[in-house]
Amino acid sequence: MGQARAGAAQAKLNVDASFKEGSTSLGGVLRNHDGSLIFDVGFTGQAITPLDVEIDALLRVLQWFSQWGYNTMKVEIDSQLLVNMVKEQIAHWHIHHKVMQIATLMFSFGSTLIHVLREKNMAADLTVEIGREENRQFIWDGNSVHRRLHQLLYFEQEDLPYIR
Repeated sequence: MGQARAGAAQAKLNVDASFKEGSTSLGGVLRNHDGSLIFDVGFTGQAITPLDVEIDALLRVLQWFSQWGYNTMKVEIDSQLLVNMVKEQIAHWHIHHKVMQIATLMFSFGSTLIHVLREKNMAADLTVEIGREENRQFIWDGNSVHRRLHQLLYFEQEDLPYIR
């Protein structure tokens, strides 16, 4: 695993996923301590249930960011069930190996996993929505970001209400 990048100890990662009509979209938004975008990633995927896609999103996004050296962060997701499974390391047999991979990554990074309400996970939710609309994978950094996400991040940094 790579070393944590400068400021990564204060980084925040929001992860979300969407499961509609058999197709999936996964996304993660990594921000620094002041809320500025470091990276935003979106993936497509395959899953059988909404929980499967949430697990895949968290695992794939953690793996992606760890490859880039971002491995100490606060991770926020809007699935209380998944947070509980990772913290307790208990899951149904068909997803247990992925839950254990997530728990191992989180432990090795020294990262924390917390549940947030959907309203606090809007950047990741928007990333997933954009991925679904554009039906493609993408990576954005602070210099090149989708205008809708840029607007949302601005509102969040200024602590202003955002209505989609």
